[in-house]
Amino acid sequence: MINNQMAGLYKVQYDYNNYRLIARYLNTPNFRKINAINRAQLIDDALDFSWAGLQDYSIAFSILDYLPTETEYIPWKAALTNLNSLDRVLSTTDHYDLFLAYVTRLLLPLYNHLNIFHNTSIPSSLGQTRLTKLTADWACSMDFSDCVQNSLQLFTTWITTSSN
Repeated sequence: MINNQMAGLYKVQYDYNNYRLIARYLNTPNFRKINAINRAQLIDDALDFSWAGLQDYSIAFSILDYLPTETEYIPWKAALTNLNSLDRVLSTTDHYDLFLAYVTRLLLPLYNHLNIFHNTSIPSSLGQTRLTKLTADWACSMDFSDCVQNSLQLFTTWITTSSN
């Protein structure tokens, strides 16, 4: 890894073969051997270079393909911050449904893992709290039916039980 744990304030663009090897490794059970900060850096750099037109999006998406198994906040924050830019651009195109399906494929396993509306345990860290909020925000904005229904139920309960 170049720029280990983002020690320097610069982006790193790997060649196609190295990106392919990194993506392959991220899709193994050993992906956590790469520090979460470095995973976030790989995601952010790959998406930034694609956004700038300096490499094909297929490279960035190959890096993102491991996300259904990711449970740390920092990589998800990097991914969803960058995907938000694509969301804004693609929302008015004929390709938006494909984008939503792709993001759903990435996000749904995390949403199910966190069990946001039915998990009564207190998050173990600030990162887990932020991950839960980030996941709920995206899941509801993408119209995950469970998220929308539970949010409406919580809101209705709050409205009917709160004192004015």
